[in-house]
Amino acid sequence: MKRNIMLLFGLLLGLSIANVSLAATSSFVFSGAIEVPNSDCSSVTGNSAQWCRNAWPPNTRGAVYQYSFKETRSDTGAVLLRTAYVYKPDLIKAGASYPLLTFLHGGTQSGDQMFLTYPFAELADGRSNALAIKWHQNTAECQLGPFGSSYVGLGGTSALGFLKTDGSGNDCMPPRQTYSRSKAASPFYVVYPNGITDYSGGGRSWEDGRTPSPGQYDGPNPMQQKRDDVGFVNALIATLKQREGTLVDPTRVYVGGVSNGGVMTTRLLCNTSNGNYPELAKVAAFSVSAASMADNLYSGSNGRELCPNAGSQLTALAIFVGYASRTPNSAGQPFFANCNPYNPSTPMYPNLPACPYATISGDGVMPYGGGALDVGGGTYTVNSPTIGNVIASFDNQKFWLNYFSNSGAGANTLSSNALGYFTRVRHYRFAQSPMIYQVYETQNGLHYNSSSRYDFDAAGRIYDFLFSFRKSAGTLSYIGGTYDPASGSYANLQGNW
Repeated sequence: MKRNIMLLFGLLLGLSIANVSLAATSSFVFSGAIEVPNSDCSSVTGNSAQWCRNAWPPNTRGAVYQYSFKETRSDTGAVLLRTAYVYKPDLIKAGASYPLLTFLHGGTQSGDQMFLTYPFAELADGRSNALAIKWHQNTAECQLGPFGSSYVGLGGTSALGFLKTDGSGNDCMPPRQTYSRSKAASPFYVVYPNGITDYSGGGRSWEDGRTPSPGQYDGPNPMQQKRDDVGFVNALIATLKQREGTLVDPTRVYVGGVSNGGVMTTRLLCNTSNGNYPELAKVAAFSVSAASMADNLYSGSNGRELCPNAGSQLTALAIFVGYASRTPNSAGQPFFANCNPYNPSTPMYPNLPACPYATISGDGVMPYGGGALDVGGGTYTVNSPTIGNVIASFDNQKFWLNYFSNSGAGANTLSSNALGYFTRVRHYRFAQSPMIYQVYETQNGLHYNSSSRYDFDAAGRIYDFLFSFRKSAGTLSYIGGTYDPASGSYANLQGNW
């Protein structure tokens, strides 16, 4: 209802809703880049030496650089230090152009942690050719339980999370599955930006459009935006293109994110037709995992921009979301950015102390909204005060389907298929565009591994989708399928999607 009122108000004023834009509130200056070899990983990232040995790309495969920027706020004059990790595999050589993938971390996390969570670096530098990426997949006899492992703190009783389907409740572990990229597939740049450190030091977050913004709940003026994260991503992509020159393929730029980073990626999508952020218009495909749209962007409220109902740019989009699972809901609770709101005996965030209030039992819905498949709507809070809402995934999915049709993609054709034991995949294709809009919906998909519940591996599926598209001079094209050196298309890692 709020959105309908806002649209009507815009029409009465003679405004084009598609042109409602977020004004650039910051300027960005590139400060420099330093190489971070494996030996310096611990001192730069703050992670243990053991963590760095397991997660940081080996020096023999490529170089990780820490890019730094100064962000200057136009409203307050405040200067912020912004950083990102840029991985350049040694396989990148002069004389060719290579794709660029930027992936945004979740709330309270940081860019370096994505090296461990999502194996894009192994796909980029050829390590998966020699040692295939391994993951566990549900089987008829052994499946990830509806609440995952006890470590997640959402009610699971199994230390492993996988349970036998014979009713015994005993632990089990399905056999490992593997995938790897073809040796013929070219390498690509991997970029893991860092959000700003939370006000109370609980991690890093993105200003994804919610109010108060994540990480600023207990800060001064918590309703006020502290930085321009849309501008930061735009500046980061522009700087990489400028510094790397023809080594970056400008037609193959991709952006994804998970959790808070997924909500932030949705905000980036809302601004792809915003002239203040020209690099976003050139992104060929986006992926959004375990996330939805901030209610403020949906309704144009609390000083945040209204996400337009149409735009001048078409881009491919994949959404990965779960439904019908419990998740913490802190409505009515004080929020502390540097504490763990989950079961304190089995913390999701082991480095944070338990919050000084009762353990959150859950609101009966999976983030972000939807107690049952294709049912629901409305707004939900996840680890945020009541005003920090996101819209239900049901509403978010409908919004983007209408957005693409309104933006010139034309009528859509829907096909769907089951994937594994708990997931349904929807494929929307359009009459006037080669773009594809895809939604993975997983029953009891939890807030990790992109809500997959291990019916699929998130990184492989995200890669398969994103790298199947190219965008040149504003025109999107589909290049997926079996790898062809002449066209630059790639073989799918996990079968056709």
